[in-house]
Amino acid sequence: MRRPAKPPLHRRRQNGIMLIVVMLLLLVTTLISLSAFRGATLEERMAANQRDRQTAFQAAEASLRDAEAMLRTNVLGPFTPLRANAFVATCVGGLCRSSEGLPLWSGFSEADWTGAKTWAYGAATGAPALQGVATQPRYAVEYQGTVQPIEPGKPCVAMFLITTRATGLNTHSNVVLQSVYRHRAGECYAGV
Repeated sequence: MRRPAKPPLHRRRQNGIMLIVVMLLLLVTTLISLSAFRGATLEERMAANQRDRQTAFQAAEASLRDAEAMLRTNVLGPFTPLRANAFVATCVGGLCRSSEGLPLWSGFSEADWTGAKTWAYGAATGAPALQGVATQPRYAVEYQGTVQPIEPGKPCVAMFLITTRATGLNTHSNVVLQSVYRHRAGECYAGV
């Protein structure tokens, strides 16, 4: 019997080279797929973080409106007529009095934001709890002083710094917002 003829030498080399070329193409395709997967995962995380921060921002805005409603309706507070001695530097009962230095909220600890130095959202106004947040927002009301009227018989205008802190669905997304609220406080008193 005759033996089959051996293929020429150049064909044997081509078969080995094809294997290497296919392996390189497979490696490049895998790297491109992994890169696309990482990009999609990163974009999904960024979108979730942005949504969570937006939720926290909206909760903080709702908390500012809640604090303004409390001041406006004088629920649970010494706002009309203004009793300035109820506002102290230690923020007893969520009523703070600013000093000449830094505002008091800047020195609040985590325990201060969850304790008696701040108001819970809806506690004074009866607003329903916010949905989609890890914890309900809280706010501090700092009395800044009064603006004396120019015309006799006009009411004093008390200035309040409202600082609110809110979280989104994740407790790591915190938003702090502030507003200055002007409130007609009735007559001006010497102790104000």
